[in-house]
Amino acid sequence: MSASTTLNSNYRQDIDGLRAIGVLPLLIFHSFPSMLPGGFIAVDVFFVISGYLISTIIFKELNSGTFSFLNFYARRIRRIFPALIIVLIAIILFSYFALLPNEYAQLGKHLIGSSLFSSNIVLWGEAGYFDSSASTKPLLHLWSLGIEEQFYIVWPLIIYISYKSKFNLLALTILVTLVSFLFNAYQINLDQIHTFYSPLTRLWELSCGSILGYLDLYKNGYKNNKKYILNFASVVGTLLLLYGFFNLNKTQFFPGFLALIPTLGGILIIWAGPSAIFNRTFLSNKIMIWFGKISYPLYLVNWPMLSFVRITENGMPSIETRVVVLAISIILSWFIYIKIEHPLRKIHFPKTLNTIFIVSMLAIGACGYELFTSNGLPGRHLNNNTKPYSDEKRSVLKEYFESTINRVDKRCADSIGNPGGIFCRVNSDKPEILIVGDSHAISFSFSALDREDNKIAIIAANGCLPFRESTPVENSSQFAAKKRECSALLLSSISLANKYRSINKVVFATRGPLYTNGDGFGQAEAEMRMTIKAVASDHSSNNYNYFVDGYTSSAKIFTEMGKQIIFLVDNPELGFDASHCKNDRPLSFENKQSRCVISRETVVNRQKTYFQALKDIKKGLGNRILFFDPSDFLCDEKLCYGMRNNILYYFDDDHLSFSGSSYIYTQFEKWLNSLAL
Repeated sequence: MSASTTLNSNYRQDIDGLRAIGVLPLLIFHSFPSMLPGGFIAVDVFFVISGYLISTIIFKELNSGTFSFLNFYARRIRRIFPALIIVLIAIILFSYFALLPNEYAQLGKHLIGSSLFSSNIVLWGEAGYFDSSASTKPLLHLWSLGIEEQFYIVWPLIIYISYKSKFNLLALTILVTLVSFLFNAYQINLDQIHTFYSPLTRLWELSCGSILGYLDLYKNGYKNNKKYILNFASVVGTLLLLYGFFNLNKTQFFPGFLALIPTLGGILIIWAGPSAIFNRTFLSNKIMIWFGKISYPLYLVNWPMLSFVRITENGMPSIETRVVVLAISIILSWFIYIKIEHPLRKIHFPKTLNTIFIVSMLAIGACGYELFTSNGLPGRHLNNNTKPYSDEKRSVLKEYFESTINRVDKRCADSIGNPGGIFCRVNSDKPEILIVGDSHAISFSFSALDREDNKIAIIAANGCLPFRESTPVENSSQFAAKKRECSALLLSSISLANKYRSINKVVFATRGPLYTNGDGFGQAEAEMRMTIKAVASDHSSNNYNYFVDGYTSSAKIFTEMGKQIIFLVDNPELGFDASHCKNDRPLSFENKQSRCVISRETVVNRQKTYFQALKDIKKGLGNRILFFDPSDFLCDEKLCYGMRNNILYYFDDDHLSFSGSSYIYTQFEKWLNSLAL
């Protein structure tokens, strides 16, 4: 998404117009996703543009003997750093007043990634079922800039070595493109998140632009072709982009083979040249050129603004608000272009100025590190209402939700190894209770794990059910990776039960209504869909039967081992973020403080299918099962509470907080003792 340098003598207005195509659909997708469901593919168009422009510059300078790594990276710094530094500083300052401590800490981590141009790697490590909503990450959009910068670091070196070694540059570029594309096509079926964020699976889109640059320079590109061929290429490229914008959506296997649609569209339009019909009549008009010139600052500014509004207002803002945000983004982008980007192009840059840019970026990274390690500066201007929420992140919560390593302790590792995606703790040499489930199992046992004085063991995986034959997924492209993770959950829990014969109770804890109903709850999860599948191609929407059969089968394994089965009935889902239960946000545009309650009737209706599933599981096990229901302690006859007596029971919209865990687990212990199990 960076504003790439062009050589004035070869300036193409239609490329600036195509940059507008690389950013405007993305803005529409962010602001009005149903209007342009495939608008996110505009990023892929920008990848092609960047690969084309950068490679063209490198090829020309190698040809003329003027190429210098120092000059190349100096140009990159002064084209990318100034606007980015201004935007990041503004985000840090605004966030100081707008974000809660946990949100500010997460922003700190993302600032580190942004300053090192590795946002895609940071987000790749974060992505998952429990990870905070993408819409509440103000620096989410910088993943694509990270990929571009990683390309800029590696690609010039590859081209330079190849050129000096007399390798065929075109053949090498085609080979790299094919390898990267095939890796992308292979990896998409194994791990969509990895494929989306990895520079290795995105390299082919940028190197396609490099091939265009080579053909343009050495083979005269479009210049040797007849007008009707170029017009045809321009029209086909346009139709491909239009098809992608309106027909692709975020639930599909993307990038994968589908990324060919925007990539080929961008290739054909660039190859067609400035005189082709679409390039000449649409891309070269003044409005498109203007948007193309401000495309980089517009890319930098719009998403953070929209994200901040979503954060402070706890959900998607009104259409009017989104329109205002879009308009302000355009005005600010124009200002940044006029006052920062454009003037810097005309100034001779001493080396000291580039040094200042580098130091500034490193300082931003250091600031991010401080925010992250200090847990978001929890002491800043917080009133008595804010502090209880800022204290919710204790040692175990932080270790689990912020770390991708050390999720398995030594006792677990000795029993099950270290299977990916699994969280495992054994608090005693002779545990008596084994808790098995998803992230709700973790949130239920927070306080017990933190005390380390309970004879419990826990094994869990985000968004997983301990089933052999079926796996829950939000979209089919996740199936293969999720299948491995969730299968390991059941096998590992069996291994623990076998090794620790002292375990006499197995507690299944899971977010049941999500799996039985197949959808999220409330505004916070309006677009969430969960399907339990036996195979990736399974479209039967048979969640209920898979849930009942899966738990019945898994529970029988443990009853045959002589274990008492206990189901932790899922706690009520709030349907809204618990951080809004207190009037604690430093800055908000409207007063939307929630009462932090939900009607008992709403909870009962939400859990109706789930409770029927529990009855069927109990029947399948011959009634050899017990139930503990947190609703008995979180609800009265009319209401269920996210907060009561100034104690915040929830971490977000559905997970218990540390305080909530302490309260419910204490009640669970009392219940167990009353049964004398």
